[in-house]
Amino acid sequence: MFAIWGIPEHKRVRIGVSNARISSIPFGAEIIALVEPCDVRLMRRWCERRAKRRWSIEKIRQACGGR
Repeated sequence: MFAIWGIPEHKRVRIGVSNARISSIPFGAEIIALVEPCDVRLMRRWCERRAKRRWSIEKIRQACGGR
């Protein structure tokens, strides 16, 4: 299981991925979604496109069906 997370920076959101079983997310990051290994690349790319359009972390999370 992988965690896709976001950190608000200036006017955008930085998107990253961490292996939820091994590594922790960076300080100040919020989890957007937990995804299977086969879906990581697709979901990260999708989240990065939304971040580029200046979506908030909360809006991305809701669109992903997360919390």
